[in-house]
Parts: sequence; structure tokens; C-alpha cells
Amino acid sequence: MVLASDWIAFHADRTPDKTALICQHSERAFTYAEMNERAGKLAPYLQQTWGVSEGDHIAILAKNCAEYFEFQFACVKLGAVMLPLNWRLAVPELLFILNDAEAKGIVYDSEFAESIPELVEKTEAKHVLRIDFNGAEPTDNHPEYEAALSSVDDVVVMNPTTSHDTPMTIMYTSGTTGRPKGVMITHGMTFWNMVNISTPALLSGEAVHYVVLPTFHTGGLNLYANPVFHHGGTNIVAREYDAGLTLETLSDDSLGVTHFFGVPAIYLFLSQHDDFDSTDLSRIKSWGCGGAPMPAALLGKYAKRDIIIQLGFGMTETSPTVFLIAKRRALTKPTSVGKPLLHTRVRIVNDDFEDVPVGDVGEVVVAGENITPG
Repeated sequence: MVLASDWIAFHADRTPDKTALICQHSERAFTYAEMNERAGKLAPYLQQTWGVSEGDHIAILAKNCAEYFEFQFACVKLGAVMLPLNWRLAVPELLFILNDAEAKGIVYDSEFAESIPELVEKTEAKHVLRIDFNGAEPTDNHPEYEAALSSVDDVVVMNPTTSHDTPMTIMYTSGTTGRPKGVMITHGMTFWNMVNISTPALLSGEAVHYVVLPTFHTGGLNLYANPVFHHGGTNIVAREYDAGLTLETLSDDSLGVTHFFGVPAIYLFLSQHDDFDSTDLSRIKSWGCGGAPMPAALLGKYAKRDIIIQLGFGMTETSPTVFLIAKRRALTKPTSVGKPLLHTRVRIVNDDFEDVPVGDVGEVVVAGENITPG
């Protein structure tokens, strides 16, 4: 059994003054020491006020923000399981997920306050905590996030009995064949995704990553935010994707962004912005893309600016990355997602689970430490 680690606590001890997180929406920055302190106060608050214990499922309904990652690592400290809720879903869909996952409570963004009464009434998620970015007093008598942290005097060091086999997150898929399905993402899956993606994406403690994908999705959490936290780098978090703001951020010398990951639509809108051609993007070391095929013409448009976008393929169930194309082949194989990453095994099989010959159509099957237990 491999024990799970608290990545933020480790870096808070080794590099306490290193910037861990910059939240663009709230215009705040946190060092690893500060982030660890905040997560270390949220954890005992949830334990003492909500009664959260190891293995409990607790939900978050919020757009991208610093609090999202503080909540994630508070769950790590508790040995609890984070349940990210897709804020694009309607209330009936959220009700199904909360009931199916048996969530104990919800940390929520004040933007979604109107949905909370029904979610609380019709589920067992009776505990709530409100993130209020405007600093106003809540009108619904729900505890406020910053006040909750202030109510805890000291950071409590917890030692949950979590291992690489322990669920860290439950993430619900789109449910294209019926109801959404809760995918168990373990600590080990999150770790091995970090190992797999770090070498081809050139991740290190010097990485500065701009997070624009929604953090309710595995891409927002794990491409490359969580791997960057593991390395002790810096994540800059955008509340939502905005092409103009993205260009400003990527070219800001004071921020020094080195890594970016998006989906094809993001790259398309970025390339169509009036400032695209005049913006200096030479600092970025790694451009990643997944989620859908990338048009060869769009790849070519970026290549004319010496920007090589690496296409990949993955799933929520694979934590997520399975394939990523090498930079040297990105333009010669523009429709390819590349080869399997180092610690992942892939076969293409027929209905009898036999490997098909090269050139034949088959089903992709994936195995490895990055695969969900269910």
C-alpha cells in the first residue's frame, strides 16, 4: 500500500514563500504556506461543523477560483472525497448527482445561491458554506467561507489513512447513455497522471500554468493544475475563459506563464482575436490540447508563429491522459493524438479481445495505474 501525500503541505514546508496560486477574479495571490494554512483551517472547520470524516463525500458548486483548490486539499487533509459539480447543469441534474453520491454538504459560489435551497431540501447535503467574492453579508444565513476560516484559530495537522487506492474525487460523466455516472478518481490515479504528463509537457517546479478549463472537469483539475502543484510550481486561475484576458495573461512579463492547456474551441477563439498576431507568446514552453480533433489548418496557423500544439486523448476514467503526440510529429501527423504515455498500456482489439492487425478498426482498451477502479 502506497500512502497518499499532501502535496501542498510538503511544499509549504520546503518552499513556503513560493507563489502557489494566483486567483484573477479575486485579485489575490497565495504562497504555498498561505494556501496550506487556508486548506488547513478549512479541513477542521468541515470536520467540526459538518462532521466530515474519512471517506465522506462533500460537494463544491463553483466557478474557477482559489477556494476550489483549497477545498480540494482540505479534502486531502481530511481523507474525504471531493465531488465537483458542473455548474452548467440544471437543478434536477444536480439533484441526481448529489443524491447518487450521498453528498454530506456543499461549498458553493454565491453566483449559484438561487439553486442551493432546492438542492439542500431535496438531498442529504444539509451543510453549506458560501463563497462570497463581493465581501457582502450573506442574505440566506449560510456561513461564509472567509468567516469560516477566521473562526479556526490554528492549522490542524491531520493524518488520514488514505493510500493511492483511496478515492480522492468522484467526477460525474456526461451520461450520454443514460444518467451521469460517478467515476472514482483515486489518489494514485491523480499521482500517475502527474507522472505521465510531466515529461512530455516539460513540467517542473518552475512551471507557471494558466488554468482556463473549468475545474469541475478533469481537464481543469489535472491538465495541468494538479501536476503543477505536485512539482511546487504556480497556477494562475481564470474564473472563465476569455480570449482577450488569456492573451494579456500569456504575454504578461510579470506573470511569466510557461504552460497552457485548452480545447480546440479555445485555440480557435484565441486565434480569431484582434490581438492574436501582435501578442508575444514566445515564453510559453508547452501548448496542450484535447477534448476534440484539432483542424489541421488551425494547427498550421499556430505553427506559423512557431507554436507547436500537442494533441492528446484521455477520459475522466483514465485520470485523464492516455495519448499525447510528440512535438516532433505534431505537424507531420496533424490528425493523430500520438502514442500512449509512459505508464499506460493500450491495445486495439476485436470483439474477441484479440489484437487487430495494423490498419484495421478495433476498440481501444487501456490499462495501468491511471485507470479508475469503477
